[in-house]
Amino acid sequence: MSHQPPTHTGSLFHAGQEAEARHDDTAALEHYTASLATEGHPLLTWLRIGHIFLRMRQYQQAAETMELALGMAPQEAAAMHGLAMAYFHLGRHEEARALIDHVVEVQPGHAAYALDRANIHAISTDNPIHQRALYEQWAQYLPSEMGHGPQVFANSPDPDRVLRIAYIIDDLDTLSHLLLPVLEHHDASHVRACVLCASHIQAQASSLHDISRLSADALHTLIRTLEIDLLVNLADFSRHAIPSVLARRAAPIQLNWLGMRSSTGLQTMDYCLTDAETDPAGHEHFYLEKLLRLHHLCSYNPPQHDTLAPVPPMLQANPPTLGSFNRAYRVTDQALLLWKRIMEARPDVQLLLHVEETDIDDAVNAMEPRLVQLGMPMERIIISPAVSTEELMTRGSIVDIALDSFPTSDIATTLHTLWMGLPIIAMDSTLAPHSVAILKHLGLTQWIASSAEEYIAKVLQLLDAPEQLQTYRSQLQQQLQQSPLMDHAGYCRKLESCYRQIWHTYLQQTE
Repeated sequence: MSHQPPTHTGSLFHAGQEAEARHDDTAALEHYTASLATEGHPLLTWLRIGHIFLRMRQYQQAAETMELALGMAPQEAAAMHGLAMAYFHLGRHEEARALIDHVVEVQPGHAAYALDRANIHAISTDNPIHQRALYEQWAQYLPSEMGHGPQVFANSPDPDRVLRIAYIIDDLDTLSHLLLPVLEHHDASHVRACVLCASHIQAQASSLHDISRLSADALHTLIRTLEIDLLVNLADFSRHAIPSVLARRAAPIQLNWLGMRSSTGLQTMDYCLTDAETDPAGHEHFYLEKLLRLHHLCSYNPPQHDTLAPVPPMLQANPPTLGSFNRAYRVTDQALLLWKRIMEARPDVQLLLHVEETDIDDAVNAMEPRLVQLGMPMERIIISPAVSTEELMTRGSIVDIALDSFPTSDIATTLHTLWMGLPIIAMDSTLAPHSVAILKHLGLTQWIASSAEEYIAKVLQLLDAPEQLQTYRSQLQQQLQQSPLMDHAGYCRKLESCYRQIWHTYLQQTE
């Protein structure tokens, strides 16, 4: 089996590499495509093209490209890995799991492949012991200098000084709607905070750092230079620089918060910020990290533009419409087949599905084959490309009831859905999605199902009560505003108290 694709010497190929180094994927794609006609070694070229399609979120094209590369070299691990990632984002979870399992089997000890294996399995399984084991296996493959040996930090050991906190995030939606309430209410006499954002941002400030193009070494150096006391991770582990930095321990105290619904598998992650609804007593053995249970999981800052549609579409002579706003890779076949049963019970119902692709044609090409294979009623399904948060918040004029993905979902998406005035039906489980905890905090447990039959019954019950849907639209925003989720100052004080407590614990342990 080939462990490394052959080297490439063509000038067009090198032009493509240079364009990639400049983060100009469009130019790189043009150069690589042109090189196929005149230069040799097409395997490496097709692999580069496939990876560009993955970055551009053109997952159907990525899958077709990686399938072509795999046809040229059936044992090429890089092609199998790329195809597994494409299948994963297309929601073809079973195929993605089979491929990535095989890649890890034939490339034992490959940390990046093992991490993606854990990420792929985490989306489609609610077995927390299995998830923890996969992330721990990845951690075992890391270089020996990561997570081992004494760590020397120059941070002042003063127990009551201003603490330097860095928050790692992977998207601006998290920044605007989950982290901003904390940043705006931090007490400057106790905390000095900065944000490390893994998505490209235009504006730069002393407290906001664009880390989207930093290597793991550069990111680690930045954090050490900032002399961060507590490093708080809100990102998932899809960007490999972030977990690599956390594995090397870039700060004296490292915490996981919101970004992952399972253990990181890292001995260098000290704590997991959670709450009693998300992780009740008994969940401790699901994590390597020590659980720190706050009163509730997060604060919520809703979008500023008011797009509340006061009347459900079905009360305006429109077909009853269900909607899923989570990215397609979170929507399992199990969920789709459950939603299919709802549509079979109500032949008048439509279903709106959001996907990751930003172009409508790419969105349809990516999602439609999967739906057809599952026997979904295509004439009643609306496929939407990814949209801005502002446009997402107008979906209340189209959708009557939201359907939560399971076993995982996105916490910001759930909160946005409720702010639109939409009920959202969520599935409970051992390692339930964050949506379940949010609904429990709001006292909306009537929307939590414990089985497929109960999930279907709850949706059908809501479809039969359109006037009740209108009442929800008039009440949900106020219910959120009056909840602890929007007590930004109160939440931040409790969070800062938690930070101070674990700082004192750290100092006691290092005396």
